[in-house]
Amino acid sequence: ARARAGKATLAVARVRADVGLGAGVFWRREQDGPAFESGREKRGIAVTRMGAGVRHIGGALPWLRRLNQGPDLIHAHGYKEVVVGLLLARRWKTPLILTQHGFVDNSRKTRLYNRLDMFCCRLKGVSRVLCASAEILSRYRAARVAPAKLVLAPNAVPLRPLSSGKKSSAADSRIILYAGRLSKEKGVDVLLEAAALLGGRPFRLDIAGDGPLGPSLERRIRELGLTNKVFLLGFREDMSALL
Repeated sequence: ARARAGKATLAVARVRADVGLGAGVFWRREQDGPAFESGREKRGIAVTRMGAGVRHIGGALPWLRRLNQGPDLIHAHGYKEVVVGLLLARRWKTPLILTQHGFVDNSRKTRLYNRLDMFCCRLKGVSRVLCASAEILSRYRAARVAPAKLVLAPNAVPLRPLSSGKKSSAADSRIILYAGRLSKEKGVDVLLEAAALLGGRPFRLDIAGDGPLGPSLERRIRELGLTNKVFLLGFREDMSALL
């Protein structure tokens, strides 16, 4: 997971540099690795390393102070980034937007984090909240975040003709694809139970992704007798080939 995060982070920094935007990376020390270091050196990207947690955000401040001016936009993900983003947005009079992909409500701690996130989004310093689904947007509304701040921005995939030239066998005449993290809040276990209800209907379910529930999902597939219909593909970087 760390290697993929590093690859994605460096890719974003490279694109920013290519279009003439400042490119700097704030990186957790414990996530360092040879692949990340090699990629950083190859692309000439400056990295400021810091520890995990809000208390280590100060490690980024020396780099920020060297900027001639503040950023044009601050884009945050998660409650920690919103808290820090609010401080920086106030200092530089910079717009702050948040992208919210979903909430995890499986413990008292995560529910507290969600409330902190929603409280921060009610403050004047947050300009927009990009919600990946209508359900997420409705939760912000219920938390009394100003409707003018809320923007529905569903995740998207490239559109192309449905006929891709692939031919399925009779047993796979209906192909279902799940792509995402294998964790409790994603409900992949519910998807398996639904697949079992299809009985003898011809279908194939491909599950692309990894996460902590991988082993338990594999066991459940066996218990439901779906080993010839449900396939765990692991993490994939060729998602376009699966669509």
